[in-house]
Amino acid sequence: MFLVGNHKLIPTIINNNCLKNGYFKESVITSLKFYSTSKREEGSVEREWWKPTDSLSEALEKSKAQKKPLFVFLEGPSGSGKQQLLERLSNIGYKTIQNSFFKHSLSSTSSTSSTFDNTLNQSINSIKNNSNNNNNNNNNNSNNNNEEIKNNIIFIHRSPISSIIYNNNNNNNNEKLIKEIKEIKEVNNENYNSIYIYCKTPIELIEQRLGGRYHFYEDNETELLEKLKIKSHQEPSYEIYNLLEKESIFNQTLDTTSIKQACPSLLANFNIYFNVQFPPKK
Repeated sequence: MFLVGNHKLIPTIINNNCLKNGYFKESVITSLKFYSTSKREEGSVEREWWKPTDSLSEALEKSKAQKKPLFVFLEGPSGSGKQQLLERLSNIGYKTIQNSFFKHSLSSTSSTSSTFDNTLNQSINSIKNNSNNNNNNNNNNSNNNNEEIKNNIIFIHRSPISSIIYNNNNNNNNEKLIKEIKEIKEVNNENYNSIYIYCKTPIELIEQRLGGRYHFYEDNETELLEKLKIKSHQEPSYEIYNLLEKESIFNQTLDTTSIKQACPSLLANFNIYFNVQFPPKK
């Protein structure tokens, strides 16, 4: 027996009724799996849908063993869903760093890239220092008042890769671009444990998302859009991200067509699943 809405049904009934009324094809019905509310294991459905990625789950376990946080950078063109994904992760207790490239352009009087990179490095160093202090306090049996990092992961909006990509919009030397990105990744990996996720969304959906976002911009933001030629750079940056994906720059590609599905999918890559608690039987 299983639940559909508030109704308790058995497979035979739903098979016959659905086929009779043309709701499903027979091939779909035979592939359905039915989960009992009494026997279903926590996260069992999620484990059927999303599988861990060995390299990512191993990177997390390694960071835990080293007692160092794992910094997970969410990369992708504007409109690929990075910010909305971070909001969902923050809402369920994960440490996140919002680092909008465009907002730095609004507030910065100097180079946007340098301001962006400096702010990002300051945030990362602050977390690293807090983590080191936590470890020292634990070793000395001292009280630990610092903020706990859930599952040892910090999710970050963009990485230094963004600076390189957006500075490359007027330069077609992709070989130089890839070399520069590989070098910066190598330097960063020496300083802290990091993973790079490519948030990938169809270009048509990105354009829809950006159209809605730009509609609510203030005058100064709209002027900056024109000045930085962000709209005209959108398609070239999308192509560059796809090129980097082919060059294996990213540790994993995440489908962010649906942000709701992307959140558990991202966590599952690290072998992390939601715990679903069912109410006790009366």
